[in-house]
Amino acid sequence: GHERPVGFFRKIPKERGFQRVTDKLGPFVAHYNGKNGIAAHLDAKLKLHKIRTGDDVTVMVVNEGEIDLFMNFACSCRQHEIPLTNVVVFAASPEIVPLIESTGAVGMFHEGYASVSKSASHDYLDRVFVDMMWYKAFAVHLMTNRGINVLFQDVDLVWFRDPFPYFKMYRERAKLRSDMSGSYAEAFFSDDGQRSLRYSPFFANSGFYYMIGGPKSAYLAWSIMTAFDAVQVLGSHQNVFTYKMVEGLGLTHRHAVILSLEDFPNGIMYHHDKPYMKKLQAREVSPYGFHMCWTQGKPDKLKYLKIAKMWYLQEQCSALDDYIHDEKKRITGKVYSKVRTYYSDPIVVSRNGDVLRKQKYLWDNLSSYCCQVAY
Repeated sequence: GHERPVGFFRKIPKERGFQRVTDKLGPFVAHYNGKNGIAAHLDAKLKLHKIRTGDDVTVMVVNEGEIDLFMNFACSCRQHEIPLTNVVVFAASPEIVPLIESTGAVGMFHEGYASVSKSASHDYLDRVFVDMMWYKAFAVHLMTNRGINVLFQDVDLVWFRDPFPYFKMYRERAKLRSDMSGSYAEAFFSDDGQRSLRYSPFFANSGFYYMIGGPKSAYLAWSIMTAFDAVQVLGSHQNVFTYKMVEGLGLTHRHAVILSLEDFPNGIMYHHDKPYMKKLQAREVSPYGFHMCWTQGKPDKLKYLKIAKMWYLQEQCSALDDYIHDEKKRITGKVYSKVRTYYSDPIVVSRNGDVLRKQKYLWDNLSSYCCQVAY
């Protein structure tokens, strides 16, 4: 019965933030239509991979500096026998698209996405971190606007089980219809664990959520895109995500669900629930995955993933020790250089679908080289 502020913050966008919207949204709009535009390029890729309206798709965004985290996710899926054929990854540079597609995922790059640094972010809320938040906004809009159901997730995740059956079973339970809208659950948000005013009233994490495709979801993503000036001044996509989610739920009467931390754990469990982490390592609990958020920067993510036995990359494909032992915590891009040295055969898309068979061949070889067998 207590009232809570929603999306609490004191900073507002100013002229510099408005310019940042122009810098990002301008190229996106200018390149959207046309024979070689963003929309046509995406539609062609989805058609090639037989992804249609109503399908479930995992959406991720990555730049060169974070490619090792994506590879770690791919290796976790390989270890747990989960295919990546319905994973769409929006890349910040064309060089990493062949590597992404070698895993069986769909790699997307277009010059209209707006430029982003190839380096990993050094710290939480730094310039590179904020720039990648733009990708988190437009990628979800592009997919949901096509009626595709999107599970968006950050790259600092690993999977133990395919999460889509969970969402499907939940939605099929007729007794869980919303009293307000009469609809089944249409959106699922992970519990951030943080209980500060900034993320009230739902405390949802913007690095893992599932939404049914269509106009409602497309509008939510669009509203975040056009509020990038607020992302810029706050440094936090999650902060803007919170207040736009509240607005969107109010406008559309969407039936939303907050996921349990036991089934979808994240960094708060690592730092504040050691008994749970011991059960996880002993396989006494069976969550769908783990999101290593609640970290200051990438070096901490890699360190904690290794300690928690969720780092699945072999040494030759990972600069993990370089990150952990470098006192200045510099991000050097050594991971991509190592993998690129091994992987040099670009994927050529052919009309008869040979690309899909080639991807399987490449991933079988690359995963044998890069992925650990098991802990």
